Amino acid sequence: EDDNWDTAPAKQTSTPPSSVRQSARQVADSGVPLPVSNLLGRGDSRTGESGFSLLSRQEGYQCHRLGRTRSLFDIAALVFLVVAINELTPFIVAALKDTSAIVFQGRDGVIPIVGDIQGGKKLLSALFTAFSSACKDSWAHLAFASALLSIWSNDVFVRPTVRRTASAVSAHVRDQTSSSQMFLRLVAGLPPRKAMPDVFAQSARRQVWSDVEASRLRSLVGMSTIALIALTVSVAKPIVGAMIGAGADIASLGAWKWPLEWAVLGQGMKSHLVSMALTIGSLLGEECTKIVDNPLAVVVQASLFVVLFAISTLPTIVRHIEQKKSASDHLDVDAAVKGLGDDEEECDSERSTAAVLDMGVSSATRLSLLSQPGAVEGVLDRWMLMQPKSSLPRPSAKSRIDSMSQNQGRAGAVFRRVAYEASVLALLCIPVAVYVVIAPSASVDVSERWNTGTRLVSLLLVAYTVSRRVLSSIADEFKLTSSVDSFLRLLSGIVAELAQSNQASQDVLQLAAQTSPDNGITVSDFWAAHAQRRAWACRGAQLSCKNGEVCLVLGDDGSGKSRLLAALGETLVSPPTKSRSTVFVRGRINVGGLDVTRWDKKRLKRNIAIVLNDVRTLSDTAALFSGLTLQEILDPANGSGGGPGSPSHNAMAIAIQVAGLSSLVARLPSKLSTVVTASEDELSPSPTRPSAQILSPSEWNKVLLARSIAQTVLGNDNPMTAPDAVQGSLIGSLLLLDDVTAHANEVEEAVLIKALRATGAATLLTSNHWASGRHANRIVVMKDGAVVESGSHAELMQRGPANSVYALRWKQMTSGV
Repeated sequence: EDDNWDTAPAKQTSTPPSSVRQSARQVADSGVPLPVSNLLGRGDSRTGESGFSLLSRQEGYQCHRLGRTRSLFDIAALVFLVVAINELTPFIVAALKDTSAIVFQGRDGVIPIVGDIQGGKKLLSALFTAFSSACKDSWAHLAFASALLSIWSNDVFVRPTVRRTASAVSAHVRDQTSSSQMFLRLVAGLPPRKAMPDVFAQSARRQVWSDVEASRLRSLVGMSTIALIALTVSVAKPIVGAMIGAGADIASLGAWKWPLEWAVLGQGMKSHLVSMALTIGSLLGEECTKIVDNPLAVVVQASLFVVLFAISTLPTIVRHIEQKKSASDHLDVDAAVKGLGDDEEECDSERSTAAVLDMGVSSATRLSLLSQPGAVEGVLDRWMLMQPKSSLPRPSAKSRIDSMSQNQGRAGAVFRRVAYEASVLALLCIPVAVYVVIAPSASVDVSERWNTGTRLVSLLLVAYTVSRRVLSSIADEFKLTSSVDSFLRLLSGIVAELAQSNQASQDVLQLAAQTSPDNGITVSDFWAAHAQRRAWACRGAQLSCKNGEVCLVLGDDGSGKSRLLAALGETLVSPPTKSRSTVFVRGRINVGGLDVTRWDKKRLKRNIAIVLNDVRTLSDTAALFSGLTLQEILDPANGSGGGPGSPSHNAMAIAIQVAGLSSLVARLPSKLSTVVTASEDELSPSPTRPSAQILSPSEWNKVLLARSIAQTVLGNDNPMTAPDAVQGSLIGSLLLLDDVTAHANEVEEAVLIKALRATGAATLLTSNHWASGRHANRIVVMKDGAVVESGSHAELMQRGPANSVYALRWKQMTSGV
């Protein structure tokens, strides 16, 4: 019942349960979305304990409060039960003594033995008479009813609260895990595991119950210990009273006035402290005499102290054992949902999930996202908005995961559970054994023995019930540890890499003073290898591009143009290792006259725009942004930048002019507020979706270019000539644009090159249009991953076809050969 997954949405709390609180700016700077930070920020609730935790500090406190509440009801039931038995004991003892069929063992007798059937009938009759008399002449029946009411209230009022808490926590953890998987897909290209959110949700639910029951046991042991001290050590209260009285007498001394009379004050304090010591010594002597006269209660209670302390340490011991065992077990969570199938109807959330998954396949798309501050967070925000309001686990996945986790290592798990219960029973039998050995020889009457024995048995039964539930919940909790822990390790490793790549330099101002916006980028002897195969991606590349220049990288298909820009981009942005398509080997890259390794990474990323194209980038990105307005796609502040005249609005206006989108915006029915799409299926409006304008591949290419440029304009640190002027808007910035003119004609490409030069940015632009070389400041020709020549159009043409690949290609174009 504890692990049931509710079929109703969990009640959400007003404050997201997380130990990590970050502002939107902090999240954007760190490059880690808030759900991912929240998931990694969990685990503070078990400081100093063994095992991982999916509970935040706030949720851990809530579990501890619920555990203490449950223990209060346990104590109430125990107290009422003891009171009822104490009220009932005199009547039972009297009835047994008056029954001739009963023979008592021992000197005064504690155990009734029935001699025959007739004696048994007399015993039952005597007990019935005792109960009847107790109900008439004592409070026994009311105490029993109160004990039952306490147990019932615990199950009816507190247990559902624990269940709702577990549902809310598991829902939060499941959503955060889903977002984390999408995050790993976008930044590292790692495919998501379909069952992982359900595994995390189930693990979080089990941890809630485990922590509640463990807190319940600790509170029960603590309160029972205090009660035992109060019952056994009768001198405790007088000793505390003597100490308080001595303190009050010292505080009331007349010498406490300025100036202090230290001699008088010392004499008075000494007198009262000596009096307190004599009083405490007298009380302890009387208590020792009582212990000698009645050792039964003291010895039994002392054994209870030891046993209760040992039971309170069992959860920690069991966690160590289960954690060690779980390291060798691994649940195949993918197999847990294999064959479950998907919903028959595809909804918006599924389409958005598919779009994000497709984007994560392309290393070019991943690098473009990582180079734009807040781009990954924006994509995840778009995906989360399309998800259902209440993210509920699938019952079929839950049952399959439960079945697999129970069957995995079943024999060992059963053996450990039997060993745990045997350990609890063995510990709890110690006080009983002490009682049985000492009781016959103790000089106390039958009623006192019955009272001591019933209190002992009642406490041990409650302790056994609670400890058994604790150990069972801990064993269930660690069944999924392996899968959860491996995912968290992977996620934390990726986040650590991103944090290191975004780490701010300690000498930001000093390094900024060493840079010059006019220097652009210089690449010297740059070598990079393919990450997935033993081959060179770039071989000794040499090139330079100053600010305000466009360096056009030309070459035949497969010559290494795109790979050069990808390798440069990965070296500049430093994405996670798993996301890299190339590995930097050696060489040097200077940006703004400063080696890239010395740059402040955050500042560098704000001044870089990377647009890489492959066979998936355009279609996947267009599919993700379909259904949004053009302004929502282009807004570099993701909707938080303000209206006309704001920096984000001016950045959009500049990007639209540079990318050549002005004519498109002019003919759209609602201008920037027009909903655009890449699919003809979304052209028909519906009650929940307005009419959309379909864009061609060439137009989508311009939209994505404008989006990247708008981000860079907003992040540029250098002053602009005018807030919304293209001229000088990107001084000090670096643009790496791979084949962005693939769908453009030569006139459009020439206009784009002119606009890029006007921005003042240093632009590396790859193209297959050799004729566009005359519009660029510099030309770089590549072949087999190496730069074979570079220079201006005039310089390369002057070399002639025999000495220049570029001049030869121009001769072929002009002569028709």
